[in-house]
Amino acid sequence: MHPDGRKLELLEQLAMDTGCSYLSDLHQPERQLGIRILAPHISTQAYTLQEWEDAVEYITGVRRRFHSVSQAQEFLSCYRSEQ
Repeated sequence: MHPDGRKLELLEQLAMDTGCSYLSDLHQPERQLGIRILAPHISTQAYTLQEWEDAVEYITGVRRRFHSVSQAQEFLSCYRSEQ
């Protein structure tokens, strides 16, 4: 939950839970382990498929389409950048 009471967006939630000061920190290779660990534990009903696809694009830099939230979640739980 955001300090002002609104629900955090998925990227905000991932950034907060992985200890990022800024959303752009999610691009850092050292954050990938935290993302892989956290992604499977986020409720599949908490965020839409579009939000998951946007998060995957933001983190990986590549637009991908998924058939379900679970598929996008699984992708992030296995993602490793080439860096």
